[in-house]
Order: sequence, then C-alpha cells, then structure tokens
Amino acid sequence: MEKPNKPWEYGKYTGRSIELNGGKIKDYLQTVTVLQIFCYFVLIGTPIIAVESGVVEALGWNQYGGWRIGIRSFDGTRYYYYAHLRQNYPYAENLEEGSVVTAGDVIGYMGHTGYSATENVNNIEVVHLHWGLQLIFDDSQKEGNGEIWVDLYDLTRFLAKHRQQAEKVEGTKEWVRSTDIKDPAVESVSADQEN
Repeated sequence: MEKPNKPWEYGKYTGRSIELNGGKIKDYLQTVTVLQIFCYFVLIGTPIIAVESGVVEALGWNQYGGWRIGIRSFDGTRYYYYAHLRQNYPYAENLEEGSVVTAGDVIGYMGHTGYSATENVNNIEVVHLHWGLQLIFDDSQKEGNGEIWVDLYDLTRFLAKHRQQAEKVEGTKEWVRSTDIKDPAVESVSADQEN
C-alpha cells in the first residue's frame, strides 16, 4: 500500500514509533497510520504538551485523527499536528481556535479517538498520540501536493529527555505546567490580539 500523503488520510505502513515506558524510550517498528507522524504510546489522559509556542489553528473532530489540535508557529512556517485525543475531554480547559499557547503548556490529553465519521468515538484499540511537524513556506503547501512533513524521530528522542513537567489540578480533569516561563513572542502576539 502507498504511504498516505497527509496525516488525516487512511493507510498503514511500517514506521518508527516511541513508547515511553517508565521514562525510558524503546525504539521498535510499529504499524502506524500516517506518513512522518510519530506515535507515543502511554496511558489514557496523559497530558499533551505544546512543543512550540504558537496559535491554535485547528481544533475539533477529524474522522481519521479523532479529536485533534493544529498549532501554527508565530512566523507561520511550522504546523504541529496532535491527534487521537481523549474521548469526552480532549483539550485543556479554555483552549479554542485562535488561542495563543506557550511551549510547554498542557494543550490536551492522550486518547484513542478517530477512524469514525461519528464524532467522539474510540475506534482505535491502543491509546496513543500521533504528532507531526509540517514545514510551510507558502500557504499552498498546507493542504496541497507540496506538503513537507518532517521525520520527528531525533526531535522526539531529544524532547523526551527535556520534558515539561505537569501537575494535576485537584478536583478537576485538568493538568497544568509545573514551571511557568515567559516567552516574549507569546506576550507580543497576545498584546496584538487584544488590540
């Protein structure tokens, strides 16, 4: 079978995946459904952390990716795709299209939704996260024949060693970052949105 060209197209091929198991990374071949999209296999509800600061460009249901989030970098050249989020409570509270996020923010929760035209369905057996990085130098590349998806293997290994810690908010389903950071780009974009 041909490799799919987009993270929302259906298809299967053998690719690299990473399983976080007690803080260690295990490399192995796994059947995954997307070209240049990485799979993390962990527990349902595990917080998903924004890799880079940016603006939430896509948020909602996709029949293949289930509940998913798309975040565009402030300069517009990188698009991060996070898919198969948790059923019934996929996103961090108050996250919506247009929200500004800071690298390290909790944006959603691990799940296994997708592969269904019906919204909010768990049609995947294994809890995991697909995440991808698309380079966009021209908006025609966003959903066209010229898409550029980055192989995230080395970046994933690096980020796994430098993870932002998150803390559970007592009495809720929410998690938040445990260390706050100031990103001047976030402050600038947030100020522009207010004006």
